[in-house]
Amino acid sequence: MIAPRPESSRHTQDVAILVLADCLPGESAAPLRRPTAGDLVGEPWWSFGFPDDVFGSSSDGEVGERLGHGWIRLDTASRYLVRPGYSGAALWSPTYQAVVGMVGQANSRGDALALTLFQADKCLPDEKLSALTEWSAQDAGESALAAWGWTLEDDPEAGRHWKPRARGVSTDAERGFRFRGRTAALTEIVDWITADEAPRHVLVITGSPGVGKSAVLGRVVTSADTAIAATLPQADDAVRAPLGSVSCAVHTKGKIALEVAREIARAASAAIPQAVGDLAPALRAALAEASGAPFTVVIDALDEATSAKQARLIARQIAIPLAETCADLHVRVMIGSRRRDDEGDLIAAFGDAARVIDLDNPAYFEEADLAAYAQASLQLLCNPYASRPPSRILRYSDRTGSRGCGQVGEGWDAPAEAPHRNPTCHRRATLIFDFFPLRLCRHVWRMRRRGLGCSAVGASSGRKSCT
Repeated sequence: MIAPRPESSRHTQDVAILVLADCLPGESAAPLRRPTAGDLVGEPWWSFGFPDDVFGSSSDGEVGERLGHGWIRLDTASRYLVRPGYSGAALWSPTYQAVVGMVGQANSRGDALALTLFQADKCLPDEKLSALTEWSAQDAGESALAAWGWTLEDDPEAGRHWKPRARGVSTDAERGFRFRGRTAALTEIVDWITADEAPRHVLVITGSPGVGKSAVLGRVVTSADTAIAATLPQADDAVRAPLGSVSCAVHTKGKIALEVAREIARAASAAIPQAVGDLAPALRAALAEASGAPFTVVIDALDEATSAKQARLIARQIAIPLAETCADLHVRVMIGSRRRDDEGDLIAAFGDAARVIDLDNPAYFEEADLAAYAQASLQLLCNPYASRPPSRILRYSDRTGSRGCGQVGEGWDAPAEAPHRNPTCHRRATLIFDFFPLRLCRHVWRMRRRGLGCSAVGASSGRKSCT
């Protein structure tokens, strides 16, 4: 057991850490956050204790007051009051969706006192409790991680764990991990994250629909997460973000700006904003009390917010203020978005405050990456051609009508058993496939078309050409 010192301080610092001899099996621990006592006043609370027997009971109410020495008063509103037997119980905050303190003393009226984790961290500084309160990729939720290429499995033997479902795997029935490439874009992003000084601009990752914006951001978010990065295949040699370098990631699909602001505030254990504009000052206050480590925010799918108006609110009242006013606290903001939405140019909402990485730019595409992806797909499909060098799997043709050329997307009309029979291809935009599966041909061709900056022309004929 680890307790505060000196012993005379233990009346006001009524907290200790139990060090377990073995790991506990079963479900993972509840998330922890460390808001200040003042930030919890007026917020709801819930706790579960054992006042009478081994079956236990729960109580709830509202945080009534901030007291001295990091304690708060818990006003009880439930039928079942707080009584002896709750001491040491976790204090759950529905607002933060996390444990934020520990119940201490109950009084005769059924109310109680609780010590915040913020204060417990100060009572036991050598134990670094604040590290346990940091955001993890799993806090983003299952739908966000699914969009970034991961899925949650509930295995009776291995328990609940995340597994990779990389881009290009169309169903969960398809096996394996296929993330490859985007070396130039990922390297630029990692350099931006790890720069000594936080830039006073927003890094915007953009491109056409399906070009891989979420795949790139997902790679950054998940490779920076200690638990998820540990599950990556040993053969995975693509660029990774440094562990712990992403402090919060939000997938914006179906959300309003205030929801996004509150997710960021929860990740930082900051005061929960009542208006979008409250986020930047609340984050500044929270980070000023923190260790001084960089705080990198990733906001993906900006164009999928509930409306074009909400998307622009996120850009103008969340992303830009955080980047411009909190840079001295090492705050960085990265956005993933299409260029346009229903109201027009969405990237223009950032004005001069944006640095743009456009994944449609040929500078961020390498033919070798696409060849490696095709080879990985063939290996997963147990295709006999998987052993061929990547340079033979994917290569250019300078002549139209070359053997084995295939047309992309909607214009693909070759039989599945012989996709090479369609001779309609544009010069320098031809792939040669040695009887690859049709699904793979179509997907790889689409990837290459985007990387080369090709666009659809001649809709009636279904032909494609490079621009």
